[in-house]
Amino acid sequence: MNYYKIAILSLITLLFSVSCKEDFEEVNTNTLLPREANPGSLLPTIIDRTVDQMLDLARNQNHELMQYTSMANTVDELHWYRIDAAHSDAVWSFYNSMQDVRDMNNIATANGNNNYAAIALIWKSLLATHLTDVFIEVPYEEASRGEEGIFEPEFDSQREIYAGILRDLEEANHLIIQNEALEFGGDILYNGDMLKWKKFANSLRIRYLMRASKRPEINAEAHIKTIISNPDQYPVFEHNEDGALLKYSGNLPFVNPNSLGRDFGFDVHSISTTFVNQLKALEDPRLPVYVEPTIASQETGDLDYIGLEPGLPFSEVPGIDPSKSTMNQGLRDADLPAVIMSYSELAFLLAEASMKGFIDGDAKGYYEKGIRASMEYWEVEMPEDYLTQAEVAYNNSLEQIITQKWIAQYWVGMEAWFDYRRTGFPVLHVGAGHDNNGQLPVRYPYPTLVSSLNRANYEAAVSRLGGDNINLRGWWEKE
Repeated sequence: MNYYKIAILSLITLLFSVSCKEDFEEVNTNTLLPREANPGSLLPTIIDRTVDQMLDLARNQNHELMQYTSMANTVDELHWYRIDAAHSDAVWSFYNSMQDVRDMNNIATANGNNNYAAIALIWKSLLATHLTDVFIEVPYEEASRGEEGIFEPEFDSQREIYAGILRDLEEANHLIIQNEALEFGGDILYNGDMLKWKKFANSLRIRYLMRASKRPEINAEAHIKTIISNPDQYPVFEHNEDGALLKYSGNLPFVNPNSLGRDFGFDVHSISTTFVNQLKALEDPRLPVYVEPTIASQETGDLDYIGLEPGLPFSEVPGIDPSKSTMNQGLRDADLPAVIMSYSELAFLLAEASMKGFIDGDAKGYYEKGIRASMEYWEVEMPEDYLTQAEVAYNNSLEQIITQKWIAQYWVGMEAWFDYRRTGFPVLHVGAGHDNNGQLPVRYPYPTLVSSLNRANYEAAVSRLGGDNINLRGWWEKE
């Protein structure tokens, strides 16, 4: 096309735009859509997307690291303690929701919607802890502020991030107005029940206070004691119905995302011998809910559950093997809820806090409540002698609390990995094929995109951390 044709087309375009200018907005506006964003329009996407990511991380990463499952093929190398860029990218993608959370908070704050602002602070805390607990130093104060011209955000220390998280959760508790409805709806988690959001905020705060309880500057004992001794001001989960559970309708598009995957997605994850043997030794009634019987035993009618040893050498990985158990197919039900945080988890946290003398109360009672709540959630009947058998009867040990918590935390994000890093429990198998001298990784390297697009701040963070490798311990892990 020559310059004359370009000039003619430009003139025609200019004339057309001038002639249509007066009624352009009226003609091209969809009157059925809202004219501006409101916090209720952002909330369901924020919740659904985050929970989808947490389920994916549970199945493909936490389950392999914490030996709930053992990879039955050689495609994904995480089960050998090799963390690649795809694993890091999957966690870093929580920043996709962080921008929406920031927008929701800004809109809610500007318009005096305190309950939406509180929910935004709760969700920001949930996202930020996943990010810092995986990478240690990450952007926090300057994250998701591109509209302000901050395209290369600085990385904050884990100590600074935790201070912000704990501050935000306390503020959320005070912001919530229990008898005030969510004006714009959108709450697919609690259906506008603000008391439950308040319980979620305070239960999360206990989770993170216990996680950082080794650090004296956090003063976890005093804060947890204040929460537990003032239930009217700081309510927490009291039963399973309070838990943060995303309850899917079972009808498209609002279905558990595991129901949409191929069978192959479950079949490549055999149940680990570490997990299934523990359940069998305890005659745990959750076994048939968690684990699929082997195909051979289903054919004979004499159901059996056989795991795959984690950390096998490359040459011994069997591939998909019908003689090994996999995750129960019922975990793919379209209406199966996704657990963000359960009452069972809180009970185990309080058992630990009580055992350590942080709070008054019966550690044994909290411990047993945690077990009962898990079994009630999975709708299985606890055997009369379950709590009295030698390996379960409360003996005032952290290992026992965390091991039972590990059993209950099946399919809950990466929480079991975080617990292991601060407690060393449960005891995991070291396989001949495990890399990293058989040591479980305690950190992910930063994604490649971060080092290329935010080079200066990436290098500053790596310099402070002393490297960018899988064995670097974070601030809350150190004594």
